Amino acid sequence: MGLFSYGRSPDYITSPQTCILIYYFKGSIMLKKNFLYSLPVVLTLSFAACGSSSQESATQEEQLLSSGYPVVVERGPVLDANVTDSNGSVAIQVSDSNNTYIFESEPEYPIYAVGGWIDVDGDGNLTEADIALDINLTSYTSNITPTTTYCADENETIRKQRAEELAAETNTTVEDLLELPSKATRNSIIVLNAVYEKLIQKKNANAAITLQAIMDRFIEIDNNANLDENATSEEIAKEVEKDTVIYLVANGEIKKLEFDDIAELISKKPKKIKEEDEDSDDSSEDSDSSEDGDSSDDSDS
Repeated sequence: MGLFSYGRSPDYITSPQTCILIYYFKGSIMLKKNFLYSLPVVLTLSFAACGSSSQESATQEEQLLSSGYPVVVERGPVLDANVTDSNGSVAIQVSDSNNTYIFESEPEYPIYAVGGWIDVDGDGNLTEADIALDINLTSYTSNITPTTTYCADENETIRKQRAEELAAETNTTVEDLLELPSKATRNSIIVLNAVYEKLIQKKNANAAITLQAIMDRFIEIDNNANLDENATSEEIAKEVEKDTVIYLVANGEIKKLEFDDIAELISKKPKKIKEEDEDSDDSSEDSDSSEDGDSSDDSDS
C-alpha cells in the first residue's frame, strides 16, 4: 500500500523531556541539589523525546494497518474522503495525513471514494496548493484510483477487457495499471493522469470516455513530460500530477482551493481512527479520575 507522511503522536507535546526543553528557554533549569543542566544535555533529551514519539506514532499506524481491511485512495493522496463499500459499510481514515482507510470487516466490492481533497504538494496540510476531489472514484481492488474507476464495471468481463486493452495500448500490464501511482511505472502514471482528465471532462460536460480519447491525451502528456530518467515512481507521480493540475486549471476544468473552499472541507472532515483512539483514552482517564474521586469521598465520609 502506498503510505504518506505520518502524523505525530500528541504525547510529544506533554512528554517530560519536551517540558524540560520548554522550561530551559524560560531560564536555567535547576533540579534537586541545585545541579544546572547545560544546553547540550537538554537538547539531547529533547531529541530523544522526538525520536521516541515518532517511533511510537509509526508503531501505532503499523498496528492499525495490520487490523481490519485497509484500502488506499490515490490520485495524489486523497484525504478526508468518504470511503464506503457496496453495502454501505464505512472505512475510517487512519490519520489526517495518511490516505489509507480501514474497513472493520471485509468490504463488499465495489468500493467508493467520494469527496475530500487531493494533497497535490504532498505535505499533508490542506492549503491553496491542493484541489478538491470533484469526481467519484470506484474500484474492485483495495486501490482506489482514476484508472480503477475507468475500468470499473459490474460485469467482470468488461472490467478485464478495459484493463487489458489499456495495458496493451500503453505498453504496461494490468497489474501495473491498477497499482497506486506512487508505486507504478512511468506509463501507468501517465495513463492515470490522462484518465483523470477525461473523468473531469465527463463530469463537466458529460463527455464520453473512450479508449481513443485516453490514448490521444496519453501521447500528449508523454511527449510534454520532462522527467528525470532516474526519478522514483513517487517523484514521477508528483511531477506529472502537478503538470496535469496546471493544465486543467488553465482550461477552467478545475480550480485551486480558496479560503471558503478550505473552510467547507474542514467542516466536513470525517473522524479519524487515531482521533477515536485518543478520545477513548481520554474517556478512560476521565473515568479513572472520577472513580478515584468517588473512592476518596467515600473514605472521607
